[in-house]
Amino acid sequence: MFSAEMLPYFPMNYVNIGYDSTNYYLIDCKRGRLLVDCGFPGTMPKLLAVLRRYKIDLAEITYLFPTHFHPDHAGLFSELMATTAIKPLVIKEQLAFVREME
Repeated sequence: MFSAEMLPYFPMNYVNIGYDSTNYYLIDCKRGRLLVDCGFPGTMPKLLAVLRRYKIDLAEITYLFPTHFHPDHAGLFSELMATTAIKPLVIKEQLAFVREME
């Protein structure tokens, strides 16, 4: 078991790109940018507007990690998978929940 003293410290660049009452994070990683959660279905214009505010192009996002498949955290999952080259970070057991939200 790890104690707080044993955990390594590493600097991390991230920005909260949430909108309305939501919080989503874009994290700079060694292999690209990781989007943690992605918002309600039908809110792509809002996501794009927030990205523009931070001068980030959607094409710069490499990975998407939905923390869980509720509409406020993964509602844009299918649309992002269909329209971008973003790679999903999910386990196969989660895929059934994606279809339920479509």
